[in-house]
Amino acid sequence: MTVPAPRRTLLRAAAWAAPVAALSTAAPALAISPTTPIDVTYNQESCKQTGDFGPDGKKRYRLVFDVENQTNQPLEYRVVSIVVEPNSDTPITFFDITTTWAGTLEPGESATVREVSDASGDLGNGTAKVDIEVRFTDGSTETVTTFVQVESFPPCQD
Repeated sequence: MTVPAPRRTLLRAAAWAAPVAALSTAAPALAISPTTPIDVTYNQESCKQTGDFGPDGKKRYRLVFDVENQTNQPLEYRVVSIVVEPNSDTPITFFDITTTWAGTLEPGESATVREVSDASGDLGNGTAKVDIEVRFTDGSTETVTTFVQVESFPPCQD
């Protein structure tokens, strides 16, 4: 035969369970990390410029990527650096990057960025490390580093 639990025991158990439930619902909110203000994605327009595209007569590589504002406020952006680490050969650095503020992106708006390397190499497949500085309407800045997988570049059509 089952004996019912006294009311005092039930109240004590409920009192202990309530704080545990409150803590378990608050913990996930602390674990959420802030999102980056921009999203950077590789654009398939990236290509290899063959022929004489510089004073040294070497081929150049055009890296094209899209930058999207993921905030709820307008922001300015500028590319600070690009380095491509190919799966073989030596890294390729993009030296003549236009480091002026590229313009303002409204919330949800995106822009296409095109940069050309200074020297060629065996780019093939690899990873591009792109550093972009973002300036918010209050004047504060943040540097966003992103890694974009680079596929073999086809010859440029223009």
